[in-house]
Amino acid sequence: MIQRVVYLSNARLPTEKAHGYQIMKMCEAFAETGLDVVLYHANRIQTDDRCKVSPFVYYDVQEIYQLRQLHGLDPRDLLYKRHPQIWFRIQSVSNAFSAWIESRKYWSSENTVIFSRDFIATLLLCLSRHTIKAKLIHDMHGSITKKKSMVGPLLNRLDGFVAINRTMGKDVALAKVDTEKIFIAPNGADLDKYNLRENKEACCNKLGVSCDRPVVGYLGRFQTMGEEKGIPDLIEALGHVNASGVVDARLLCVGGPLDHLDAYSSIAEKAGVRPEQIRFVDCVPNAEVPYWINTFSIAVLPFPYTEHYAFYMSPLKMFEYMASGKPILATDLPSIREVLVHDHNAWLVEPDNPQALAAGIEKLLKEPDLAARIAAQAREDVEQYTWRARAGRIIDFIEHQEEKDNIGTR
Repeated sequence: MIQRVVYLSNARLPTEKAHGYQIMKMCEAFAETGLDVVLYHANRIQTDDRCKVSPFVYYDVQEIYQLRQLHGLDPRDLLYKRHPQIWFRIQSVSNAFSAWIESRKYWSSENTVIFSRDFIATLLLCLSRHTIKAKLIHDMHGSITKKKSMVGPLLNRLDGFVAINRTMGKDVALAKVDTEKIFIAPNGADLDKYNLRENKEACCNKLGVSCDRPVVGYLGRFQTMGEEKGIPDLIEALGHVNASGVVDARLLCVGGPLDHLDAYSSIAEKAGVRPEQIRFVDCVPNAEVPYWINTFSIAVLPFPYTEHYAFYMSPLKMFEYMASGKPILATDLPSIREVLVHDHNAWLVEPDNPQALAAGIEKLLKEPDLAARIAAQAREDVEQYTWRARAGRIIDFIEHQEEKDNIGTR
């Protein structure tokens, strides 16, 4: 019977990026099931004043588990500006060794799960497998590259892999890992936070959003790993919508960063979108997210077709949109189709096609019955994608693995 979860992460906490929230919410969910939870995270220099607070406060998460820092190096001041890749590798390796050292105190406990999100730390644990009685799980949030797949036999020493979508699970299988050790668990949402007493108009008034026109909304970082997440296509789509004269909509993008606004403004000018028709808002506190989404008439996932977006993501905003009860317009990608179904709980359109996005916006704004139907279905479907449900399924999977091991030794 599992009694403790030790979560190892190389993340800077708090961070304005979504993975920090996912880590904190999963540890909260494990703790809510009655487990003793300890989260180890990187000791990194915070350059943003908004992040110089307790992670529990920043993410609006219950302080019901332990939070401890690793003692890896952070040579940011010396190397980051001139050699960011070298800095990142030094930091990653040093934190992985620190995580390995910190985890040693839990190795002898058969009732403990060491849940590693860091691949290097996972490899170090695999090398020490012969002395570890605790369960070892790798929390996977990226692809298994050819270089990583070379260590497939070593990874088989793990008790399991948790992957956020099916493509990641297939990658693990291709690395010659036992398929029975692979568990697919998409991300989730905190449904309680979306049971708002305030209606849309009240949220608009609270946040200074104009409600006199339909609001096409996007929430989340504008870029990931230097890749656009579809904001340029969304701006061009608004230009097509407004040029058609069918509807007069506004675009609201919340999440930042704001250092690309000049480029977005140039795109808007070329698309015929006036400054008053579009608004960009920087990163907002997690507690405010449900209120911002509630100002939307349509919640959009405009991801382009790239390898990462098409196959290796399970976007938090998708589940938050579903929880909000807003009609969802999304680009038709394999990763999206694992959760959203066209004309069932969302309206899907061709990626990298602003005109297709525009047609989807017009469709949902002109047909309120359709919009209400898919929004209601999404709200019903998201009941299976809560953080608590995800944590419970992962624990069940690990305990089932343990039962199989016990049967095999009889």
